[in-house]
Amino acid sequence: MIRFEQVVKRFGRLTVLDGIDLHVPAGQKLVLLGPSGSGKSTLLRCINRLESIEEGHVWVNGVDVADPRTDLNRLRMDVGMVFQSFNLFPHLTVLENITLAPRRLRGERNPDDKAMELLERVGIPEKAKCFPGQLSGGQQQRVAIARGLAMRPQALLFDEPTSALDPEMVQEVLGVMTDVAKDGLTMIVVTHEMAFAREVSDRILFMDGGKIVEDAPPEEFFEHPSTDRARAFLAKMVRPSAARTPTV
Repeated sequence: MIRFEQVVKRFGRLTVLDGIDLHVPAGQKLVLLGPSGSGKSTLLRCINRLESIEEGHVWVNGVDVADPRTDLNRLRMDVGMVFQSFNLFPHLTVLENITLAPRRLRGERNPDDKAMELLERVGIPEKAKCFPGQLSGGQQQRVAIARGLAMRPQALLFDEPTSALDPEMVQEVLGVMTDVAKDGLTMIVVTHEMAFAREVSDRILFMDGGKIVEDAPPEEFFEHPSTDRARAFLAKMVRPSAARTPTV
C-alpha cells in the first residue's frame, strides 16, 4: 500500500532521511523505533506530504505523493494521522472536531451518529459536547483517534501519540490503539512504548541516522537484534521483567 524508493529528505545541510527503501503491505502494523533525531517522524510525515522530499519517490496505493498534481485532500482522506500534540480545534466541541472532515470532505450529511459510535468505542461518549480544553490529555488523544477513524481511512499514522501524556494516561490511549489494530487497516506507529511495539506490531523498523538499520518481526528484533546500535538502544529502553511474587 505504501512504498518508498530511495527517498532523501534534507533540512538545510542536514540529511534526515538518507536513501529510504520501504514497502508496507495493506493491513500491516508497522512500528518505527529509534533514538530521537533518527528520522522516524519525518518518514511518517512524508507519507501524506506534510513534509516534501528532495529525492526519490513515495507512493500510496500507486499514487505518487510528490507529484504536484496529486490531490492532497483525497490522499489525506485515505491516510489519517494522529499527532503527538492532539491538534484538535479548540473552538469546536468534541463532536464537531470528529464530524468536520466527514461533513466537509466526504460530503456526509449526518456524520453525528457515526461519531458517537466512535466516541463509545474510545470510551468517552459523555464528552461529545465538551471542548478540548475541558478534557485531559488522554481524553484529547482518544478524540484525535476517533477523528482519524471517522474518515474511514485505509491507513492511520501515529506520531508518538503518548509522548505528551502523563504516565497514568498512556495506557488508556495504548488500549484504544490496540483495539484499532484489530480492524485490519494499515497502521504505522512512531513510539517509545516497547511493550506495545512488541505485542501489537507485525514488523519493527529500527532507524538511526536517517537510515533503516534493522527490519524484522518483533520477536526477532527484541530477542536477537542484529546490530550493536539496536542492542544499545534496547538496553536503555526495555526494562527487566519485575520479579514475581511467590504464590502462598
